[in-house]
Amino acid sequence: MKIFKILPFLLIAISAISCNKSDDDRLPQDQYDLRFQKCIQINDSDYSLCFDKIDDSRCPKDMECFWSGVANVGLTLKSINDESFFTLHTLNSSRKDTLIDGLKIELIDVLPYPEANRNYAESDYHVIVKVVEE
Repeated sequence: MKIFKILPFLLIAISAISCNKSDDDRLPQDQYDLRFQKCIQINDSDYSLCFDKIDDSRCPKDMECFWSGVANVGLTLKSINDESFFTLHTLNSSRKDTLIDGLKIELIDVLPYPEANRNYAESDYHVIVKVVEE
């Protein structure tokens, strides 16, 4: 009889443990999480996008700075016949998106965000980009 009292709690515990990321943690279909010096295929197209370079001078989140700083991200859009290198920036007044071969590529975020007294290797970085056909 005790097994019937414990069984519902056991099933709830097992289902909670077996869950992976929630739907809220997933990126929208047109966004990509791209690691430093890695490439990703853009949907079912002949294009791939590579994260080649990072220059991060953003003000650490636990400090007050005169200027917010900027992260400059070097990317390459590759197709069968062509490669286009370009740079996108986190600063609102700078270029946050570009249009190449009918694909609009927009920089959404650069992670991790800097912290005082902590140095990041280039390999620690990844970017969130949005790619849509125009």
